[in-house]
Amino acid sequence: MLAGNPDAQRISFEISVGYVTLYPSDCDNAFPAAGTPNYFAYIKTNSPQSLGIYEFHADFSNPSGSTFGNLLNLPVNSFNTLQEGITQKGTDIKLENLGDRLMYRLQYRVFNGYSAMVVNHSVDAGSNRAGVRWYELRKNTGSWSIYQQSTYAPADNNSRWMGSIAMDTSGTIALGYSVSGPNLYPGIRYTGRFKNDPLNQMTIAEKTIVNGGGCQTGSWSGRSRWGDYSGMSVDPSCPTTFWFTTEYYPVTSASSWATRVGSFTFGNVFSTLASAAPEKICLGDSSQLEVIAYGGSGNYSYSWSSIPQGYSSNLSDPLVSPADTTIYIAATTDGTSTRYDTVMVKVVFPPTVNAGEDTTLCAWASSVPVNGTVTNARNYGWGTYGDGHFTDMYDLNTNYIPGTKDKSDGSVDLVLVAFAKSPCSGKVLDVKHVIIDPCTNVPESLQDDLDMDINPNPADAVVNFIITGLREKAVVTLTGMNGVVSSSFEVEPGGQKTERYLDISGLSEGIYIVRLKTASRIITDKLVIR
Repeated sequence: MLAGNPDAQRISFEISVGYVTLYPSDCDNAFPAAGTPNYFAYIKTNSPQSLGIYEFHADFSNPSGSTFGNLLNLPVNSFNTLQEGITQKGTDIKLENLGDRLMYRLQYRVFNGYSAMVVNHSVDAGSNRAGVRWYELRKNTGSWSIYQQSTYAPADNNSRWMGSIAMDTSGTIALGYSVSGPNLYPGIRYTGRFKNDPLNQMTIAEKTIVNGGGCQTGSWSGRSRWGDYSGMSVDPSCPTTFWFTTEYYPVTSASSWATRVGSFTFGNVFSTLASAAPEKICLGDSSQLEVIAYGGSGNYSYSWSSIPQGYSSNLSDPLVSPADTTIYIAATTDGTSTRYDTVMVKVVFPPTVNAGEDTTLCAWASSVPVNGTVTNARNYGWGTYGDGHFTDMYDLNTNYIPGTKDKSDGSVDLVLVAFAKSPCSGKVLDVKHVIIDPCTNVPESLQDDLDMDINPNPADAVVNFIITGLREKAVVTLTGMNGVVSSSFEVEPGGQKTERYLDISGLSEGIYIVRLKTASRIITDKLVIR
């Protein structure tokens, strides 16, 4: 889909567990290790109440191997959903609070030693008003668990709902929401907490982004929907800054709402953000690491390390060329505290290709089997410099059917080509040379003193090769009619006559070409095994 492939397909699952929304986790910094599933969550509002967490493994190379399941139910503090709508100033019309579902979004972050997710939904806070129930989940080597949870509902007559929550790189949490009451037009506010504040509390005093100037008087099909969702996110270029957006009314209207986008930060928070550009490289290329620090004393020092071990640097922006996929760890200190960030540089290896050993084929054989090996390729295929063809040019293990020109030339080269995976580029190839031998009979010896006799022939158990006139080391090979070498052995010179016995009981019946080859001579003969 990202590449614009018109044949892109989706991987989908059909499930039914009685929830209204199912949110995918949304990662805001470096992604976890390859193979980590995407987590989906929903809230179960009836007894027993719980957060449900699914695991989604998408395998685009083998879609049938994808899985969606391994449901984990996390019990939560009990709550009620607000049965009546949200009261607003200036009208009797009440706004919907969508208390039956999780609200956007399920934010995911990787920290040093653990992963975390934050999410929220609207609940009944008593006295006909809504509050925001929020959760922080954590996971290290085991399963997910609820690290902290609470309902944010200050003691006044106002409802807070339509929330969105996010966490920055230092673990600071921001919660934005709509606020309304009998004496208050719907407006936009936020609160938050620092990482080491007492658990289960939004410790930062509530702040206002914009006060409403009117109420919503319209309804549609008997329903007064309010925006449906809001959005809290962290600025990718300044990781201590939050952005929040939702709707409000500058003046009373049936439907002429406005959208406000606000940004804020919580004090002088020391935070860092590490990055790698690019995050995926071809072996031999480089990636630019960088860690940017914010807040604190402003006097920063840096120390990079790696997994696997072996890399170190005191620069804020070193250039790296890893030999394999590596996780780089940036430790940044401002003189008082140290922040850790990680970033992964994935190394893609160029392809390797092997077309197989050269071989000999008798001219009367119909085909020659080819068996190639390829690694790290996005695709591959066989080619030829001859006039024959492959039964399947895209199968590593296939057959080549020689053409008329191949046989008249007496040989042909078969080429296996592999194309590199991105970000590597180009292609590599390997050539398999096939000799096409007439295999008609034993040729006249070019020198009368070198000869080979095979006894018995035909044979079924043991064959004796009698070689005369051998003055240099030779290799004897037995090749079947399919071009496959079935046996071979070396023979050292041993006087006028050299004998070598070979057990052929394990070979299949048929005709074999026996070839004796020295540095200067080749002698061929036939052996019949029955």
